[in-house]
Amino acid sequence: MLKFLRYFLLFLLVVVALCVQTRPDREQHVSEISEMVVESLEQGAPVGELLPESAVAIIKDEKVLYNLLDKTIVVKDYYVLTFGKFVAGDEEYPLSVGAFGKVFLLSADGIAERSYYKLREKKIID
Repeated sequence: MLKFLRYFLLFLLVVVALCVQTRPDREQHVSEISEMVVESLEQGAPVGELLPESAVAIIKDEKVLYNLLDKTIVVKDYYVLTFGKFVAGDEEYPLSVGAFGKVFLLSADGIAERSYYKLREKKIID
């Protein structure tokens, strides 16, 4: 039993060290989220009803979307994992989790919806 415990602790130490070395940074979170929003638009976001066609062209320009998300996304670093949150006023909404060099998005629909909200707030779209 003691031998098993030693191997388990060694394994756990290696996994934690790997997590610490490969946790994604803020730029990776923002990049993944902006790519997902652009992909959401290309797959049939509510163009015409909620978004005019001219606004879609503005949003698809990555610099505009990246700069907008760069100002509204906060990434908390917990040494082993990183968490990306969307900040809207006093409220924070979780968007992504980063581990092992990869960013995992929590809810594509929620991220797109909150991004549209922020675009309207900044008066980039109507």
